[in-house]
Amino acid sequence: MEQAEAILSVEGVDGCMIGPGDLALTSNWNLQSEDDKKKHRDAILHVKSVAESCGKLPGIATGVEGAEEYLKDGFLFVLCMSDGWLLSSESPEIYESLSKFRVKAKS
Repeated sequence: MEQAEAILSVEGVDGCMIGPGDLALTSNWNLQSEDDKKKHRDAILHVKSVAESCGKLPGIATGVEGAEEYLKDGFLFVLCMSDGWLLSSESPEIYESLSKFRVKAKS
């Protein structure tokens, strides 16, 4: 977070992906605290602003429930589920819906 401008100014870096959970953990913020929640949000918006000022794409990883807010904030790409969540909660339905496309191996 403190090095956002230096990182985002590097030639060849096209954008950033903010990990809100990682940010809270590494900053030792308790997101049950209103003060820490504000610091967290301010830090996220700071990195987004730095990305934009450097002409880079701001992105964020969040849950489905946070995606709309971040899109309204102007993030250009939002990762709204993890592969772990997807596999644990949705995989049976996805497998079922895609199984009709399964290619049979030739003998």
